[in-house]
This record gives sequence, C-alpha cells and structure tokens, in this order.
Amino acid sequence: MKKYFAFFLVLMLPMMAHAQFLKFGIRGGLNTSHLNLDKKLVVTPGSEEYVLEGLKDATYGFHFGAFMRVKVAMLSLQPELIFTSTGGEVKVTDINGVEDIKNMNFNRVNVPLLVGLNIGPLRLHGGPVGTFTISSTSDLFNYEDNLKAATFGYQAGIGIDLLKKITFDVRHEGNLSKLGSGVTIGGQDFTLDTRNPQWIFSLGLFF
Repeated sequence: MKKYFAFFLVLMLPMMAHAQFLKFGIRGGLNTSHLNLDKKLVVTPGSEEYVLEGLKDATYGFHFGAFMRVKVAMLSLQPELIFTSTGGEVKVTDINGVEDIKNMNFNRVNVPLLVGLNIGPLRLHGGPVGTFTISSTSDLFNYEDNLKAATFGYQAGIGIDLLKKITFDVRHEGNLSKLGSGVTIGGQDFTLDTRNPQWIFSLGLFF
C-alpha cells in the first residue's frame, strides 16, 4: 500500500506543478461482476458431497466515492477513492445432481490511479487499481473466506465530459492477483483461485 501511494505522489507532483486545471468531484453508479474460479471444486462437509462452479452470469452492485483530476495539455491524471459492493454467483450441485445457486458478496474500497488521453470531450483512460476488502458474505454452507487484505488489478475504459460539470465513464476492471488463498467449507480448507472482474458504469459531478 505504501509503494502504491508513493508511486501516486511521484506522478502527481510534476503534473500539479504544470496543471492547466485541477478539479475535484464525486461519482457513483452501477457495476456488474461475476466470479472466475480456476476449477470446479468438490467439497465434502460432513457426509455430503458438492461440486462448486463459478457462473458467468452478471451480478449487480453499486459504487460511490470521490475523485480528483489534474489536466496538462491532452493528458490527465485521476486518482479516486471508491467504495464498491460487488460479488458473483456459485452453482452448487449435490451428489444426486440437484443444483442450487449461491451468492458471494464483497464490500471493498478501490483506489484507482487513471491516466487519460483527452480528445475533445472524450477521454480514453486506464491504470492500476488497489483493492482493499472490508467484508464479505456468502450463502455457502459453513463458509469462511481466506481473502487477502489487498489485491491489485487494472481499470480501462472511455469517458465523456458534459457541460463542464458532468462526466460519464464506462470501464472494465480486471484482476492481476487472486482475491485470496481459498475457502474453508465445513471445517475443511480448499485452495481456490478466485477473481472478480467487473464492468463499471459511473456518473460523476465536479464541484
């Protein structure tokens, strides 16, 4: 985390010294996500046996937070601090072939650092994002997660600025590291590479 913010300061200071404008704002909106599991997982809590499989169907969440934008010529730098509610679905199949859908949800703080190329009102942007998990819940039986406190990924997308006060973004967020080392179900530990990519649709307002 310290390295992340040190990198942020190294980029920010030269741009702020030559900034054509510096703006602050708030933004929020809708995000869609799913869970990527690296494999089907067979678990045996008690005398039962189940197969767990991540689904590609979209799960809807929300986000809100604050951002700052520094612009120099056609380039901009935009750090953000965003609370995000996201998640995904897991298909659970028992030994008799009966299927059930369970939900996994994550509350986390995202800290993107986006570099943008401004072409008129349009903005192409992308950059790294640090993710800090606050809490998680799941419908899975006797479930405990082994999530990392912080993971890293990227965001990339396109935005448009309207009326000097409004900005709208569409982004994709991917994971460069897995969410955790695995899960504990029914008292047993299972290794699982879980990732949670998402699409982000966001409306922002400048102060």
